[in-house]
Amino acid sequence: MSFDLKSPKTIAVLVVAALVVLAAGVGVGYLIVKPSLDEAESKLAEAEDALSSLESSAPAESPTSEPMEEVESSGPEEPAPTSSPSTADDGRFPGIIKSIDSASGGGYQIVIDYVQVLGGAEANAAAAAHGDETPVPNDYYVVNDNPKLRTFPVSATCAVLMHDSPAADPMDGYIMGDVTITFDDFRVNRWGAQSYYRGAIYYITIVGGTITNIEHFWVP
Repeated sequence: MSFDLKSPKTIAVLVVAALVVLAAGVGVGYLIVKPSLDEAESKLAEAEDALSSLESSAPAESPTSEPMEEVESSGPEEPAPTSSPSTADDGRFPGIIKSIDSASGGGYQIVIDYVQVLGGAEANAAAAAHGDETPVPNDYYVVNDNPKLRTFPVSATCAVLMHDSPAADPMDGYIMGDVTITFDDFRVNRWGAQSYYRGAIYYITIVGGTITNIEHFWVP
């Protein structure tokens, strides 16, 4: 079969055929590319949905403000220390009671002159230094070079240990013995009634700045 290429009819047929071929080619390419385009569009839609979800759940921004200054806590307040009686003078000391007086807050107080009661070689050395007899009589020597007087309150429960008891008649002398008496008994009937006891030596026990016990030092 022969065609007249210059014939309008032939030209029209060729154009139509070319268009058909072109359309077929485009259709095949579209069918090949379409799945990739669909997948891309699906991922894009998922990304847009995720972005929208994040934007809706994000908290609203609050106005900018300066950070608050942190204040350090000092913790619970410690209780104020309670005052306690002075213990600087606590101990057991020999001395001569100079006076027993009424205390301003009630009860009694003692004014005492501390002494040193020495024995043995120490007593002889002190006696020799003071120009007194050596060896010392009865193996003891009393030194009282410091004139300082000290005043202490007396406990209401203070007891006094006496190492001799006076006879019913003072002219009969003193009967040896150990007896514990109250401070009031000592104040009225011993130290307060007979001069013998005023010049005697006593060991006083001080606890918390208060005299709690007194012991008579018997001198033969």
